[in-house]
Amino acid sequence: MMREQVKHVNRVWMFAVLAMLGASVLVGLLGRWIEDEGLLLMLNQVIIFVPSLIYLLWRGNIAETIGIRRIPLVTVPLLVLLMVLFIPLISLLNVISMFFAENLIGVTAEQILSGHSLALSIVMIALVPAIFEEILFRGIVYHDGYRQVSPVKGALLCGLMFGLLHMNLNQFMYAFVLGAVLCIVLEATGSILATMIMHFTLNSYSMVMLHVSNLLAENEQIAEIIGEIGEEAEMTPEMLKDTLLSILPVAVAATVLAFVLLRKIAKICGREEHLQALFTRRQEPVTTWEAWDTEERKPGLITVAWVIGALLCIGMMVLVQISGNGGVLQ
Repeated sequence: MMREQVKHVNRVWMFAVLAMLGASVLVGLLGRWIEDEGLLLMLNQVIIFVPSLIYLLWRGNIAETIGIRRIPLVTVPLLVLLMVLFIPLISLLNVISMFFAENLIGVTAEQILSGHSLALSIVMIALVPAIFEEILFRGIVYHDGYRQVSPVKGALLCGLMFGLLHMNLNQFMYAFVLGAVLCIVLEATGSILATMIMHFTLNSYSMVMLHVSNLLAENEQIAEIIGEIGEEAEMTPEMLKDTLLSILPVAVAATVLAFVLLRKIAKICGREEHLQALFTRRQEPVTTWEAWDTEERKPGLITVAWVIGALLCIGMMVLVQISGNGGVLQ
């Protein structure tokens, strides 16, 4: 049963990758006539979500399938704070990735923000991806599939898939870590609503910071300073190294506090012991031939469909890096 379920969710992953590739081609063609980057992004997200929607309709009980459960209201601001505490770590990983990959994704966000209000931009870049991507990764792949086999291995693999689907080398590293962390958050709260809140918080933070930066640039004196900084050059390895060293202590301290807060959230949700058991559980050794012969052996998480999806993502990631075009997933 578990083996078949893993195969099912991996097929959803593979078809989501194929849908994204198809959406990229379609959006590229439509981009010749449609200049609204936000509209194209929404179309892209809807197409990618189709495999997930078909799977949910097939499974029937959507809430049970993806783990929609109520969470204590007090945890909502705590989840927002938890995501804020992880932002320095994400920034650190982003700087590390810039040693070997150009930061391309900001261009798309800038284009969308320049053509729409901040509120609408947040809906397009923060709200919709937070719902659609969480349903696919933390809902279908992890909650309805991998966690039944191995929560820890499943969280790591789900994070890897989350990073790969961004198809952008610069985003891959921090998306990988974030994807795994969100799986742990799901275990700590028992609800995908918690991961949606955190995902939305991160993307909203990025859009608000970009909006504030644009407002500051409208001031002539500040714009002149920004212009002088921009004229210096691209980030050199030495500049990246200095930035890395300045962020590192903040990222370490904030991440430690984040996991302390995560444990507090798990306690509020009544899942502290469950969360602790995920990392302390030890499988009893099989000591008799009879036990080995009758024991249900857990299946592996990687199937042919998973490999196909991963290879397609890696190939596209290389092409994106060579061509210098940013991805659209946030």
